Amino acid sequence: MNNISISDREGIILVMFFMIGETTLLSKGVEAGNKFWLVIILSMFISFFVIFMYARLQHIFQGNDLFDILEICYGKVIGKGMVVLYTWYAFHLTTLIIDNVVQFINTVSFIDTPKIIIILILLILCTWLTKEEFYVMVNWGKLFLPVISIFLFITVVLLIPSMDINNILPLLFIDEIEPIIEGTFNVSIFPFSEILIFTMIISNLETKKSPYKVYFLGLLLSGIIILVFNIAVNLVLGTDTVSSAYFAPYGAASRIKMGEFFQRMEVVVSIIMILGSFIKICMVLLGTCKGVSKVFRCPDYHFIVTPISLLLINVTYFQFNSIIEYTEWLSETYYKYAFLFIYVLPAMTLIIAELKKKQLINNSVS
Repeated sequence: MNNISISDREGIILVMFFMIGETTLLSKGVEAGNKFWLVIILSMFISFFVIFMYARLQHIFQGNDLFDILEICYGKVIGKGMVVLYTWYAFHLTTLIIDNVVQFINTVSFIDTPKIIIILILLILCTWLTKEEFYVMVNWGKLFLPVISIFLFITVVLLIPSMDINNILPLLFIDEIEPIIEGTFNVSIFPFSEILIFTMIISNLETKKSPYKVYFLGLLLSGIIILVFNIAVNLVLGTDTVSSAYFAPYGAASRIKMGEFFQRMEVVVSIIMILGSFIKICMVLLGTCKGVSKVFRCPDYHFIVTPISLLLINVTYFQFNSIIEYTEWLSETYYKYAFLFIYVLPAMTLIIAELKKKQLINNSVS
């Protein structure tokens, strides 16, 4: 089995790319209206505890990915069933991310282009990158993360003339707590805690403490970028418009106009958004392929990538008929469904892992 090893710096870059990528397509915390900023901050705080579970598991079982850890903790039979469940989750998440990107491209650019054409082009590229050595994906991230970060910064700066502080006022008055709780729960799952996928594809980091450094720094840095970007979008469009728009960041970028030179910046922003999502698709696809290879005990995952991609094409094409159906399913079902994989099962696994570790220490002492 391919044991993927990367440095702490490379890990932080990939974590940031993973979290920022698809998130630039959507505004976060819209459930809470003008308290979206509070939702993002609270969800980051909660996600630190969730991500601690992931880091702790990889700290205890250094050199093992999530699939190995599940078999160690639950045994061969139950562990194999858990691997199947997480492989399904990674596969399904891949279809959702692809669908999100395809809906974005269909909505803002290629309105009359058949959905299947966009899916095919996207998955051909993702299949190629996933079949390459993992370090190609790492180098891609190292190259494009600075580009994406710089362009997001430029976009925020260019949006300043269009910003209106009244669009997010009042800042401190809270009349309803339920939307804040709902928004915090949703944002803590997507995008922050979906970094669980990272534990499926990485088995070796530099030191035993590296998972804490990689996940926590990656969460902190990407969370700050997401917070600043969302504040800019809401200051430009207003929370009511953002709440009702499918791709509010793109709409905000379309407001940029400075003379004859800086116009149509939304085209550049959309390219950056798609680039970011591209890496996330490849990482989740890699997690799916590694899970399948674990289930069937294949020594290598590379030959599985193409069949899985072909299956993804079919599932992605047929699962949602419109962006409205996709958005409704996401808000009504996905977060509750993902809660099991992101919160419940990792917590159970960590408890078992700690008990096994304690038992091993007691046996060694006796």
